[in-house]
Amino acid sequence: MPAWMVFAYAGAMVVAGVVRYLTLERAKILREIRRHPVVSIKDAADGEVVRLIGTATADGDTLLAPLTDRPCLAWQVLVWKRVEGNNHPVKCLDAADSVPFLLVEDGAEQWRATAARIAKQSLDLALQQDAALRAGAGNPDTLLRWEAMPHSIDEARLISFLDGRGVDGSEAFQACEAVLEPDERVTVVGKARWRAASSGGGGYRGGEHALYIENMDDGRLLISDEPKAT
Repeated sequence: MPAWMVFAYAGAMVVAGVVRYLTLERAKILREIRRHPVVSIKDAADGEVVRLIGTATADGDTLLAPLTDRPCLAWQVLVWKRVEGNNHPVKCLDAADSVPFLLVEDGAEQWRATAARIAKQSLDLALQQDAALRAGAGNPDTLLRWEAMPHSIDEARLISFLDGRGVDGSEAFQACEAVLEPDERVTVVGKARWRAASSGGGGYRGGEHALYIENMDDGRLLISDEPKAT
């Protein structure tokens, strides 16, 4: 087998491993999300785990995605590196951040009366990956379809981002970024907590209470903008 064919095959195997990881991890979260029936905010029972669907809306400041500078409510960056003698990539970074935001129910006439506040806590994100970079030489035409994404990542910026987190950026082979942008459709699974409404509004039940979605007892809060979940 010619050397270039071996290189192409090995590269394809590594990329396939990344795609498989993304597919399996995301599918696991999506399965758990779909296991919970969708409820409306008004029917969310205090202390119970609920699943809500609506529009993610900023409730104050937003974030900038670290690799693409996109305003967002949550972001996630996944990075893999090659390991000698291993056809499958090794994940070397899984970083994420978020800000509190509102989930506005569909068809809400007075949206602040039908919005739940999503806390900034430990999140399990199943977001659509829409920015990617594959480092190293190779024919771009051979890259897998998932890399043909609407946003690109600058390699120098990625290396700086990794170096700032104690990861050797020169070892990065594959990276992708996902964001939850304002006004995206989203589904959230977490524990419902009714609290006294703040002076800024956002209450329900006569304006006296506001619904907060917090981590479940296992410490997770599931969020996805995948069409299959929303």
